[in-house]
Amino acid sequence: MQRELDGLRSLKEKFMVQTRELELHNDDLERTERAAQSSLMDLESKYNKAIERNVLLENELEGKNQLIVQVQRLKDELRDVNIEMAILKNKQDGEYGPPTTAAVTTYSRPSSAMSVDSLPPPSPTFSTHAQSNPVMMVQEMVGRVKSLEARLVSCRSLVTPLLAPPPSYSTTMPLCTSPPSNSPSPVFSKHRSDIPYRSPSKPHRRSSAQKKSFMLHNQIPMFTPTTFQV
Repeated sequence: MQRELDGLRSLKEKFMVQTRELELHNDDLERTERAAQSSLMDLESKYNKAIERNVLLENELEGKNQLIVQVQRLKDELRDVNIEMAILKNKQDGEYGPPTTAAVTTYSRPSSAMSVDSLPPPSPTFSTHAQSNPVMMVQEMVGRVKSLEARLVSCRSLVTPLLAPPPSYSTTMPLCTSPPSNSPSPVFSKHRSDIPYRSPSKPHRRSSAQKKSFMLHNQIPMFTPTTFQV
């Protein structure tokens, strides 16, 4: 009995040691489980944050695409507006522009003519790169409009002094009053013998009344001074 009791005690001690080891192992497993749960919770929070960030990036991408579409639309509208502006400028230059080039070169000063000729002429056609890029085409059209405006200003500066009226001055010119239609011409009605001869050696000065009576008697037309505005 004593042997059996000693054997049972030894077994009990073994079982107690095994139970203690199992409890320690269980504690380790529980600790590992808690660490796994905490890491899982961290991963879930990170995953949720990544999902939210992905949603925000998708929204920003959609907004960016909308902005790109709006920018392209605005570029197209700007191009159309610049084209219309260039057409209107050309029409205005055609309607209210200066006279012909021959008249300008005939009456302009040489230095002014050289300044007009030194301006760069507008390019007749657009380049391939400008045709492929709307922004470059708009810039080239704006440059053409600016060059046309510069040429128009220079031409107006040349033509303005030519179109200005000269200073007005008055001069007195004798105006012959026509005789009556029924009276014959004094040249053919009167003979030279009827007109009194005045000797050049003895000048005789008549008064204004005598001159007037002489003209009325011989039907000589009277000259009245008239002022002309030039």
